[in-house]
Amino acid sequence: MVIELIRCNRSAGVATIEMCHGKVNAMDLDLCLALERCFEELERDPEIEVAVLTGNRRVFSAGVDLKRLIAEPLD
Repeated sequence: MVIELIRCNRSAGVATIEMCHGKVNAMDLDLCLALERCFEELERDPEIEVAVLTGNRRVFSAGVDLKRLIAEPLD
């Protein structure tokens, strides 16, 4: 099963990146890595002049996923 963390749409030199990670787009390592990969890909695309990062219809992001960070601390 593949979980979609972000959606990236490109049109007329603009990339719109929508976070779609749960109800509040809590920032965890998976979401941050997905965003990093997306921005790296967009940086190599000569057609893209600007990128817009958006949340879902309710919230941009609730911030760091503290519950997951405590459960799975970074080394």
